[in-house]
Amino acid sequence: MNAHPLAALFPLLAGPDLEALAADIGANGLAEPIVLLDGQILDGRNRHAACSLAGVDPSFSEYVGADPAAWVVSKNLHRRHLSESQRAMVAARLATLPRGANQHRPIGLSRTQIEAAELLNVAARSVKRARAVQAQGVPELVDAVDSGAVAVSTAAEVATLPSAEQAEVVARGDVEILKRAKEIKTARRDAKRAARAARVEAEATPVEQPGVSWLSGDALAELRGLEDCSVSMVHADPPWAYANQRLNGTSEGHYSLSGMPGIVEALNEAHRVAADDSYLLCWTTFALLHEWFTASGDLLWTYKSGAAWLKTGGRPGIGFHWRGRSEPLLLYTKGSPRPLDTMVPAGYGSDVGEHSEKPEGWLRLLVSGFAPTTAPVLDIYAGRAPLARACVAMGRDYIGIENSPERLGEARRAL
Repeated sequence: MNAHPLAALFPLLAGPDLEALAADIGANGLAEPIVLLDGQILDGRNRHAACSLAGVDPSFSEYVGADPAAWVVSKNLHRRHLSESQRAMVAARLATLPRGANQHRPIGLSRTQIEAAELLNVAARSVKRARAVQAQGVPELVDAVDSGAVAVSTAAEVATLPSAEQAEVVARGDVEILKRAKEIKTARRDAKRAARAARVEAEATPVEQPGVSWLSGDALAELRGLEDCSVSMVHADPPWAYANQRLNGTSEGHYSLSGMPGIVEALNEAHRVAADDSYLLCWTTFALLHEWFTASGDLLWTYKSGAAWLKTGGRPGIGFHWRGRSEPLLLYTKGSPRPLDTMVPAGYGSDVGEHSEKPEGWLRLLVSGFAPTTAPVLDIYAGRAPLARACVAMGRDYIGIENSPERLGEARRAL
């Protein structure tokens, strides 16, 4: 008697298991009749085979119901103790039945896999792997998963090999199957990593902008080696060391820190290469203002005024007495420069972006107001260099100094 396609969802018993069932039927008779649908065995293939071995005439009953697929799955799941891999194999077979065989409406394969996964209480990913094993695996590999000897995730790796190699691996036993699967997975992971690294390297190659130059290294050392280039404006965003502060989220977690004497020395070197009439814009924090003015007594630049960036959005700022949501920008001069635009605002509000990355919109206004087009802008402690983008947008030449190769790479790619 032929088996219904739905009966083939679950593997047949063989060997000692089938013999044990035949012996039980021979001794006690057939306890549960074989269920038929359209003259085919819907449930009971193993019982039918065991009856033949035991010489017992089987009894039959007709299926009554509207969803034979769900009924077959329910009967077998209650009867058998199947692993997730075995249930995945059943779900994959259910999902690939010919239209009409499961008496469901004809629907797409991907949706059928999801429905089958839910019916068998198994992950959709496992069903996808099981389908790959059934489609590409040799029969011995499929049997190994059906029997519960090999996990479907392991078998899916081995199924990517040529058929002859699959058969050879399976013949060596379960341990060899697992070993080979790990080797395949490792090789694929290494290939992906290599491809990703190559892609990152390709993307990391920046398109250099005319008028933009970079110096990679310690700010003070790079400034000492810099020839007099008569920069029109110096911009400094120092990585402050909070010697007397213990604040969560300070720059200590983001940069190599500079003590104030080192910052003063670097700014004095910048004074050397600046034009006779030029500006210095230096960022600091309100918490460090008193300490900075005390430490910067030897600064060659002349302090003139201050402005503030009002930070909106993002996480609350740091602070003990209150949450800091603004950052001061100090204005210094060398000689007697005159602003190109007297309407540059001394305050600016914008959302907080990358840590310590200053607002490009305000930087554009500052460049247009304090940096003539005839001389470059010098950016100390450039970071991701939003000032470089502002200078390019405003038609100014730019020299950036950054100690971190990673952040320098980010800055160059951002252009």
